Amino acid sequence: MEKIEKIIRLLKPKYYNRITYVIVFCGTSLLTKPIWLDLLNAFLETNNNNNKDFQISIIGKWDWSLGLIVIIIGLIYNTRNRLIDLKSEPKSQPEYKNVLQLKHKTFEEICETLYPILKDNEYIFFTVGPNSGANFEGELRTDLTMWYKYRSESILPNNRKIKEVLNSNSDLFDRDTSELANKMIVHIDAFEEHVQNENFDYTPYQFPQDFKELVENKCFEKAKNSRTFKSRLKWLNKRIPKLNAKEWYLIGSSILIPEKSKDVDIVIYYNKESKAEIQNKLKNLKMDFKLKFSCNLHITIFLTNEKSQYDEFLVYNKYKIKANG
Repeated sequence: MEKIEKIIRLLKPKYYNRITYVIVFCGTSLLTKPIWLDLLNAFLETNNNNNKDFQISIIGKWDWSLGLIVIIIGLIYNTRNRLIDLKSEPKSQPEYKNVLQLKHKTFEEICETLYPILKDNEYIFFTVGPNSGANFEGELRTDLTMWYKYRSESILPNNRKIKEVLNSNSDLFDRDTSELANKMIVHIDAFEEHVQNENFDYTPYQFPQDFKELVENKCFEKAKNSRTFKSRLKWLNKRIPKLNAKEWYLIGSSILIPEKSKDVDIVIYYNKESKAEIQNKLKNLKMDFKLKFSCNLHITIFLTNEKSQYDEFLVYNKYKIKANG
């Protein structure tokens, strides 16, 4: 049954694709011409006994076949576009490879370039790293095979790209920004020295959190005026209230770098005790969102009995935008 539903949703014309509607409507009109033409003539005859039968023809008795061909063309057009929208995500790669230019016109553009690289490094560190962060509490990892692999293949080249971008745009920095940029560059150099020489202690040159916060703040402020962000928010504001959610927030990279973000994350708080009754609605919402914006929608749900976890989750996510939940 689920496979049939997916096929129907695939063939169903996009609600935002008017071209598909027009093509299918014209084809259906030709295909059903004998029916509606008879109804029209019957109506005209009832109102006027002397009325002649109304006739419409394009290729004579084969109009129905033309209509069928037009419908097929419309569905092929629609299905092709949907398959393009639903194509698999490209394979992941270190973020430094996505940097196409070093020089930028504004500091905000610099931050948009640096943010994905910083997040890439952060994810690797907390996923496979030695858990030696200043704010981390827990046991240290003993098997660091994956850490050494990603440190070499991703973190080091990511860091070099950050350094290149900062050095190429130093003319755009004010005094405070220059100080933070220099701290970041020193950290990058010290970390690379430590990788080459494990006896080198780079503890005094830890990652400058203030630099990361500066980048995130600039991205967040600029993203609020992004057309991409506004269109996504407008669409979600129309659809999510129909799910009877108590409130919801946009979180994650989509509210920091909306043009570059491959996913959109939202968190929804429900006044309900069971998730089963809303799963299908959320599944449809995710499908429609991907078809509309060509990116995935990730939804985190909290229910009434999870209010404390919900509050903690919001506190953990520093950057968030409350919408019309």
